[in-house]
Amino acid sequence: MGHLEAAGILLEAGVRIVQYREKSRPARAMVEEARAIRELCSSYGAIFIVDDRADVAYASDADGVHLGQEDLPVERARRMLGGAIIGASASTPAEASRAELEGADYIGAGSVFPSPTKGGARVIGPEGLASIVRSVRVPVYAIGGIRLEHVRELRSLGVHGVAVISAILGSPDPRAAARAFVEEWSRADRRCPGPPRISEAALLPGGSIAPQVARDWGRSQELCALMSCGPLAVPSTGVLLSGDPAAARPRVSPRPR
Repeated sequence: MGHLEAAGILLEAGVRIVQYREKSRPARAMVEEARAIRELCSSYGAIFIVDDRADVAYASDADGVHLGQEDLPVERARRMLGGAIIGASASTPAEASRAELEGADYIGAGSVFPSPTKGGARVIGPEGLASIVRSVRVPVYAIGGIRLEHVRELRSLGVHGVAVISAILGSPDPRAAARAFVEEWSRADRRCPGPPRISEAALLPGGSIAPQVARDWGRSQELCALMSCGPLAVPSTGVLLSGDPAAARPRVSPRPR
């Protein structure tokens, strides 16, 4: 299954943020594929994020980029992408705080559990995740080895969402798996009716936030998926399921094309 086909399946299942993760293709091919997925996302009113590569995000007119610890610094990506969404990975409170200070709009915290797509990653566990949630004001999303049965516990820790890699596109029925995560997050979110435990954090509908629109993001229980071409034999995915703000705010659409 290719990235574009997988994106279509996920969008049909209710995904409203797709993150494109490609580690081996040449930049030109990545841009072409990213543009195709971005156009598909636009047709669904979904947000499109590129993993690691700010240059590909810029060239494909993506809504944002997610940066790892070894990628372009957040402030440099901001100069390139302006008001686009910029997320950053962190495995410690210090890394998360530094990313927030540099201008990251959200934190991807993990690996929470052992993950086949993050073989060498440090496993921080729920306790480490909770410490990151407490250390920053921006939304935090749990990443790494997350399965359906983890959703309720992670939501209770105050995360704004979860990123699930192989549990969706690595399943026999990705569409059904995506829908199952949407439903499970909705159930978990109803049990935690207040905002996640991040003081005055800017919230996002379905995935990520941008600083200039952070206070305009509204309530959402949408699924967000990360398209990945990693160690798995199939394009893996992740899901970001967002929590509720303290008060309803207008929804924000993807960047105008």
